[in-house]
Amino acid sequence: MRFTFSYTGIRVRDLERSLRFYRDLLGMKVLRRSKDADTRGEWAILESEAGGQTLEINWYEEGSPFGGPYGVGEAVDHLAFRVDEFDAAVAYLSAAGHPTVLGPTDDGRYRVAYVEDPDGITVEIFHVRDRL
Repeated sequence: MRFTFSYTGIRVRDLERSLRFYRDLLGMKVLRRSKDADTRGEWAILESEAGGQTLEINWYEEGSPFGGPYGVGEAVDHLAFRVDEFDAAVAYLSAAGHPTVLGPTDDGRYRVAYVEDPDGITVEIFHVRDRL
């Protein structure tokens, strides 16, 4: 089974302010943006022009269980790993004591589930279908 570290997700206090910083000042391109009813939040995935690295910025409304603290350096939202065999990866992690804490979800192109590492850091496991 192969897990490939893919991108980092961070929590932000103001999505529009963060978009202006990463997009307008640092030149990142917005690849996707969506609201998420399950987390009561909104997110955007940005890509660096040079190197193709991606960053996901996540905003959660007040009272969302995913909002958490916003002290300096405390805004890491999750780490993301791409997998080739989604169901097998989710089953493997669950059997190892790391069941999903959110998902799985499937939007037709992306299959996504979240687990926690031993310290409670959220880890996203996702699979991308080649075609819609």
